[in-house]
Amino acid sequence: MKKSILNLVSIAFFGSFIGRGLRYLFNVVIARGLGAEALGLFAFGMVIMKAGSVIARFGLDTATQKYIPIYRTNNEDAKVSGVTIFALSFSFFLGLILAIVGFIGLHFAQSRFSFHTEIFIFLIGIPLFASMMTGQIATTGFKETQYSVYIRDIVQPVTGILFISIGAYYFGNVEVTIIGYVTSLGIGTLFAVYFLYRLGAFQAFPDLEIKKTLLFGGPVAIVAVAQYIVSWTDILMLGYFVSPTNIGRYQAAYQTSLLLIIVLGAVNSIFPTVASDLYSEGKMRELEQMYSTVTKWITYFSILGLVFIIIYTSEILLFFNINAQSAQTALIILTVGQAISASTGPVGFLLTMSGYERLETINTITIALLNIVLNFVLIQLYGIIGAAIATGLSLLLLNLFRLTEIALVHNIQPYNFQYWKGGFSILISTVFLLVISPFASGSLILTAFVGSVALVLFLISTLLLGFSEQDRKLIKTVQ
Repeated sequence: MKKSILNLVSIAFFGSFIGRGLRYLFNVVIARGLGAEALGLFAFGMVIMKAGSVIARFGLDTATQKYIPIYRTNNEDAKVSGVTIFALSFSFFLGLILAIVGFIGLHFAQSRFSFHTEIFIFLIGIPLFASMMTGQIATTGFKETQYSVYIRDIVQPVTGILFISIGAYYFGNVEVTIIGYVTSLGIGTLFAVYFLYRLGAFQAFPDLEIKKTLLFGGPVAIVAVAQYIVSWTDILMLGYFVSPTNIGRYQAAYQTSLLLIIVLGAVNSIFPTVASDLYSEGKMRELEQMYSTVTKWITYFSILGLVFIIIYTSEILLFFNINAQSAQTALIILTVGQAISASTGPVGFLLTMSGYERLETINTITIALLNIVLNFVLIQLYGIIGAAIATGLSLLLLNLFRLTEIALVHNIQPYNFQYWKGGFSILISTVFLLVISPFASGSLILTAFVGSVALVLFLISTLLLGFSEQDRKLIKTVQ
């Protein structure tokens, strides 16, 4: 059965919308139930856990996206089983090793960390998070997005918000809250394995191509680690230079800025699999059209979100009971950075899946090193505002590198004059937001309502202006 890219991305988008909303709610519940300091502790521990899981996955999650569709096209069920089982097992056991090493290392370093107990709990989550993410991403290799949505955006976030709420409001304890979150990762992992079984990932005796898989995963892992450094060096260095309360304020701003990449995240859930297929079949024209079209729509929604957040910055941060001016400034800076990043579309995956994973490795390592230097200098000068500047600038440079390279190696650039339609629709919504803003000041419910109306206005305006031929083909079908 054929499924359109629009169908697949739509499933992923609505799942991402729900999942991102629930993960955003994690931070709101912790901030309102336990305070900004507890949110800072939670954010710092999450960074440690996710960093370990990125290393533990060793790029094998992306390897499943690359090889599963190819093996299925060639009817090589044994190799499908092999790459799936190897990726899951390797991620879990490497994560377990990293957790043990982390326990030992932090045991000797606990005098430096006044909240080391929370970090110890998060270490337990490394193998669970790594295997859950590997399994979740592997399901997209079968050109199905609903199972990824079930795992990442429904099962784990729903159980997570339930356990976090119990820990924050019933027990009023940070450690219990974190234990609840880690438990939700274990539940997510079990569902990932179950859905892979339903997809037939284990139906044949595994043919393991360990060397081939690791040779692909190694450079991708370096890219993933470097990208993670770009994304989370700010929290790590803030943990060294500022108080947990200020980390909590920054976390509120950063998590809000991530709402701008919901659409990009939905596209990224299926784009690597389809891009790998198209590139392996030599269909570069179709690949270019797909990339250009999805990038255009990602840009529209990202810029609209940017406008909304800039106009209603103070109201949005009221969700966290945070009104510090530094948090508002950081939010605006981070939002601009995320909007620019999203507006380049899935350009990093386009490089990786079209044979330039080593070039992407160089990009991310370079920016990661620059990001470390920028955060080290600017946080000491400007605190959380300095961290926001460092992160925003790093995202800008990374994606400018990628856009330049994809234009040079494939002669692809996604931007054209058709953007005027979306720009006009965004202008209409912007005028509405500005006119209504004095009446929505200080009201959380009214702010959310105004944002929804602005989105509807944008969609209606875009519909009335009409879709292009490429929009209508978005993007034909995949096998």
